[in-house]
Amino acid sequence: MVQRINNISNKKLVGSCFLIAILIMVISFAYAYWNMSFTQTGKTVSSYDCFDVKFVEEKDGVTLTNGYPLSDESGLGTESYDVTITNVCNTITSYDVVLNKLDTSTLKDDYIKIAVNDDIELLSDTKTVKSNLANALEGKVILSGVLLENQSKTISIRNWMDIDTPEEEGTNKVLEYKITIEATAGESNLLASNILKNNILNESPNYLIGEPPSSSSNTGSGLYKAEDNEGDSYYYRGAVSNNYVLFAGITWRIVRINGDGTIRIIMQDSSLRDIFNTAGDGHKYTGFTYDNESLCGLDNQCITTFDVNSKTFTNNKNVTNSDIKSTLENWYITNLADFDSYIALTNYCADTYYTVGGDWHTYSAFTRVSQGNPSFLCTNPNDTYGGSYKLKIGLLSLDEFNMAGYGYNEAANASNYLYITRSEWTMTPRYSSSTKSAVCTTKNGNANENYITSYTETYRPVINLNANVEISGGNGSSLKPYIIK
Repeated sequence: MVQRINNISNKKLVGSCFLIAILIMVISFAYAYWNMSFTQTGKTVSSYDCFDVKFVEEKDGVTLTNGYPLSDESGLGTESYDVTITNVCNTITSYDVVLNKLDTSTLKDDYIKIAVNDDIELLSDTKTVKSNLANALEGKVILSGVLLENQSKTISIRNWMDIDTPEEEGTNKVLEYKITIEATAGESNLLASNILKNNILNESPNYLIGEPPSSSSNTGSGLYKAEDNEGDSYYYRGAVSNNYVLFAGITWRIVRINGDGTIRIIMQDSSLRDIFNTAGDGHKYTGFTYDNESLCGLDNQCITTFDVNSKTFTNNKNVTNSDIKSTLENWYITNLADFDSYIALTNYCADTYYTVGGDWHTYSAFTRVSQGNPSFLCTNPNDTYGGSYKLKIGLLSLDEFNMAGYGYNEAANASNYLYITRSEWTMTPRYSSSTKSAVCTTKNGNANENYITSYTETYRPVINLNANVEISGGNGSSLKPYIIK
């Protein structure tokens, strides 16, 4: 089956341009436990005035065999279909990647694993939308994001039959779908668009280490750019006063636009306090979750999902929560469950990579910050009892505090938007032994540490808003915060 659409007209909306890139790929799966075919029978390159879509590798056809149900590890080893999208306009563009399941499909969503840029989820867990295709049962949003002017993003898509598929549900079933890219360009009410429009991008700052800087030292204030694991991140630093946002009746501060387009925010102030983990001392208890020697990471990530119907969280790795993680999730259930659709499941970093000196484990993130090299990159994503987490709610890392303006050692800096006088928890461990374990805290503009089992400290919830959230008003000031629509 070969289908091709080369010219799609722009549909003008009020104040915006709505573009749909139809038929990037047509994929047909015939699932059987003993025989399966996977074939792409054509290639499509579509260009628009404001949006360019193309295959990274243009192939006339691909055929794969061995259609057994696969583990996630094996599924990630299958061949991907890569698509690059580029915003060629001079304005920010919001987009959705939509899997349009055709009416010829018989394999249930509960048994289809979809991996977009190696982030895995069941197709049944993705957002359902009305498809723009006449022969589709429904659309499933498998990725959302924003693209800045002239920015490109490559999207790798894989899917397979889940390893736990019952024989009667997987034998001789068919999945057929079409992928479309749906984008809205020039929307002035996108939160991300307003952040970028209302700030001048600054050069990289000097991070504070050692002795206090002189009054003439430039520690930096404004909006900056740094790389994270998903791409370019745009972050606030210093004594900024235009990053307030009102969401769910709570005032937050915008930390950064993440590389995947989601927007990280932290509660403006907090009277919330708790112990980090009362379970015990030792290496594993410094992680956000723990149980045995299982790993987190980009390929085997600690994902914690939230079910809006039952209002429950579920861990899929290191299934035991630290005290602070359970406390955050309970707070989420009470305060944010009704707003869950606005909140992204995205990456947090608890870098538990360590070096050993005698009985002590010293963690690399603290060392990195002490040397003036903070980073948004989760450089050790496969750490035992830590690494890269995918969460609905978490804490900032020490790197994020440092990049926002907090100092290290004697170089305290109160002139930053995150500043509070109380000690508060981060997600970053400091050191551990069989008798004492400490996690990094911040206080009075400086990095500190406190023991995980004995100190009750402030915590400020951190969440990530979806990339395509819009505002209904405000300019980001304390008197007129951005208001999420």
